[in-house]
Amino acid sequence: ANARARGGEWPELHSQLIAGVSHGNAQQASSCVECVTTLLEECGPEVAMALGALQEPMLRHASSEASPPELRRQCVTAHLVGVTTVIACEDMGNAAIEATIAALPPWLTAYASLCAGSESWDVKERVACAFAALRAVTSLCRHRALEAALAETLEGVLRPACLLVQGIHQAYEQAVIHQDDGGASEEEGGVSQLIAQLMELIQAMLVRVKLRALLKNKVRSLMQLLVPFMRITEAQAASWRSDPNEFLAQEEDEHVRGCAVRLSGEGFVGEMLENFKREGARAV
Repeated sequence: ANARARGGEWPELHSQLIAGVSHGNAQQASSCVECVTTLLEECGPEVAMALGALQEPMLRHASSEASPPELRRQCVTAHLVGVTTVIACEDMGNAAIEATIAALPPWLTAYASLCAGSESWDVKERVACAFAALRAVTSLCRHRALEAALAETLEGVLRPACLLVQGIHQAYEQAVIHQDDGGASEEEGGVSQLIAQLMELIQAMLVRVKLRALLKNKVRSLMQLLVPFMRITEAQAASWRSDPNEFLAQEEDEHVRGCAVRLSGEGFVGEMLENFKREGARAV
């Protein structure tokens, strides 16, 4: 409640947050961004407007290779919460919404840089950063007011995300399909989560006419990229050979326990076939 007005018991809170994000070290900035996210989630649009000055320094952190990956992900999350708060508020003026939309392009560039990653990051860090960016973009796609702005820049996010997925397929195949990791890849930060999130993003794009147009003539490439991740594991194949009836009886459980990305893939393939009937049928 104190965060709702500058005249409250903590009138210095806003200035402290701005100072911490703008001029603090990485740890201080991280703590402040975490606080900002909580305020945006709990306190509503008036706080989003009061903290609008933080958008620029958070964008700098999200875009900078010098910023720790975790801080960059936190800034993406804070930005998403702020945008959602403004767009979803019926009482918010057109000026605030227009300003939020106008600020999207540089943020989409920051999202793209997270998907592209850095040579100094290990695979786990690259997957975590790309997942954060794709999750944020997926949420933005659900707002009709953002459709036109996203249509101009979203392809720049998809391209590095697809290149990352393409690059990790061989390792995924060896660790998950051939060895069967028992669902470890589906844990938080796992590769399966990234694949499922990319599929969810594509499905969210299909709902919007201008975003769906970005996928035209790319159905075959996207299916070739993502469908291989839906394969059953060697252990599941052995179970099938041993007792097909038992395998079928347990198949739903196997989806969840061993290869949940298959469930996401079912929706992905179905929506692609529904929205791009001829192109989808040829791709299949």
